[in-house]
Amino acid sequence: MNIKIISAGAGSGKTYRLTEELVQAIQRGVRPEGIIATTFTNKAAAELKERVTIKLLEEGLLDEAHAFNNALIGTVHSIGVQLLKRFAFFAGVSPQVDILPDEEHQNIFNKSMVNALSEERIETMENLVNKFDLSDSFKAYDWRKDVRIVADQARINDFSREDLQESKRRSIEQLF
Repeated sequence: MNIKIISAGAGSGKTYRLTEELVQAIQRGVRPEGIIATTFTNKAAAELKERVTIKLLEEGLLDEAHAFNNALIGTVHSIGVQLLKRFAFFAGVSPQVDILPDEEHQNIFNKSMVNALSEERIETMENLVNKFDLSDSFKAYDWRKDVRIVADQARINDFSREDLQESKRRSIEQLF
């Protein structure tokens, strides 16, 4: 597997260079449908796909131009979704995959916390918010956002349960 990274600023000719690189690779025998190329925007991905297809057609590579329609060209997120859909059966997941809008992450996290935390624990958290007067007169303080931040950081940094327990212990120790 060959991986090539092309990084350059705006207007420096990345799309032109990528187009040339991809067409040359296809001319050397790389399967067009086996190509994966990531871009930062959907617009850039569409432009790259269009330019490569046009160039292949100009070169008389009709079958390759047609096969290139099955190449994975897009943003990292869109390619991830395409791969999940393509290999859903093998991954044991549903082929119905969508990227959640950012504003939905907190809602889904809150719903999952209702299943993970007891009513008593949730009530305790709400009482602490009131006790420490964390809400202002216009907006209630949402402690769930803080829990999500901790959970996200724990996942990103691959913290174990033991790591989190030790962090909790040190935090309480420093507080007192």
